[in-house]
Parts: sequence; C-alpha cells; structure tokens
Amino acid sequence: MSAFGFGGTNAHVVVEEAPARPAGGGAGEGTALPVVLSAASPTALAATRRTLAAWLDGAGRDAALADIAHTLATGRKAMRHRWAAFVRSRADLLRTLAQETPDAAATGPLGDFLAGRPADWASVFDGLGARRIRLPTYRFDRRRCWPAERRQPAPAVETLRLSARIANDLDRPLYAEAGE
Repeated sequence: MSAFGFGGTNAHVVVEEAPARPAGGGAGEGTALPVVLSAASPTALAATRRTLAAWLDGAGRDAALADIAHTLATGRKAMRHRWAAFVRSRADLLRTLAQETPDAAATGPLGDFLAGRPADWASVFDGLGARRIRLPTYRFDRRRCWPAERRQPAPAVETLRLSARIANDLDRPLYAEAGE
C-alpha cells in the first residue's frame, strides 16, 4: 500500500496474510471443565442456554470443549443470573444445558462464580492450551421502552392562536427605516 501526501510526504506499508491460528485446546474431553453462563434475567439465561445448545449442534460442532469452557469463563461479563456446571464431554454439555439448575453444590472457582465472587479461572485452564473462540452472543430480553400513556397534543385552536401571533409580529416592522 502506498499513500502520497501533498507536501511530498509518502508512506508505504507491506501487508501480508496473518499467520494461521494455533489449534485449540483438545485436552478438554474427559477432563471435568466448568461451563458458566450468566444473564441479566432468568428469561435471557434460558435463551442463552438454548442458543449455546443450538450452536453446539450446528456451527460449533468442531469447537474443542476446553475452548468453549475457557471462552465462557474468561471472555464474558458475569451478570446477575448465573448457571454453571462441570462437564466432561460435548454430549455431557448438551445434556446439562437442558437442565435449569445443573450443579447447585459447586465449590472452588465454580462456587465463587455462582456466589457472585471473582473466580480464579487461570488455575482451572492453566496447561490446557485453551483459547478464546467465537461463541453465540448474549441474548437480550425484549422490553418496551416507550411511555405507557400517550400525552394529548396541544389543542389545534391554541396552536392556531400562537401561529397568528407570530405571523403578526413578522408582518410589521419593529424599527423605523432611515429617513422616516
């Protein structure tokens, strides 16, 4: 790429293809990994579980379990309503996503997450070679943000009176012209 400026300034950049991304963490299958989800409301949390399950059956069928767990734990903001489980395989994850409260007696980082405390995810994913991947985005609740009642517009008569007053002021001169 080249760019030429008006004052004789020139800039040149050589661009090449980005290096291939390393393979994800394949060590997740068979290892119990925490899968965490959170949302602003119970409805959004249920929708997030359904969306993740659909993604696992579709576009995410080749994603490594360690990468999925790592991204959900470290790449998302923890919100008020939380869901968490330890899973050992993708089939286990799909089965667990169908449950509303899969792991109530969680301890360690998973228990911290469910209790609303900061969790030490580095200790969980250290050595697995897990990386962040693209996952389905957060599901927002649909809610109405308009006022409940409509205000009545000003009566047409008042609007006409105001218009007439403005028109009268515009039609008459406010200052005497020179020589009058």
